[in-house]
Amino acid sequence: MEETLATETYVDLAAIPIPNTHDDLVQQLETSVEEHRALLESLQRDLKFEQQKVQGERCLFQDLDLVTDVLQAEPEEEEALPKLSENDLMLALVDLTNEAFTDADQCAQLRLLLETMLNALWESPSNPYVSIENFDTTVVNYLLQSHTAEKHLKDPNLLRLVAFHEPLPDTHAVRPALYR
Repeated sequence: MEETLATETYVDLAAIPIPNTHDDLVQQLETSVEEHRALLESLQRDLKFEQQKVQGERCLFQDLDLVTDVLQAEPEEEEALPKLSENDLMLALVDLTNEAFTDADQCAQLRLLLETMLNALWESPSNPYVSIENFDTTVVNYLLQSHTAEKHLKDPNLLRLVAFHEPLPDTHAVRPALYR
């Protein structure tokens, strides 16, 4: 066993090149110093990178701790939205539509057209269009320009509400799911 250990640590001195001159020794030493300097610069860059990485992770952990604290905190009581009666909603609609036009007749037509379109949507979601023949063109154009309503693709005398719960439809895209 001792022989095996001795042979494993044995170094063949004949295999190590021995410099012949002083100049060869100096050149090997300079090469070795240059290699060590390059290695030291590389290690310093790696160290700086790792230090920045550690700093970033510390910031991330601080942010995570903050989020965890907020999430674990007891939720505050949310303010309940006021429950509006149907009458309150109608009064709000009247107030809103009264500001749309200076003419009271046009305001009344706007309310009637909105109510008619809402009822059509409620009663037949697959065909929510209503005829606009009896309505003032100013009222119809107001709804079209505000993107609240849109005309039928084939019959320009029909109008429907736009599905506000979905993004406004692109003219080249598929229609909103509500109107399919």
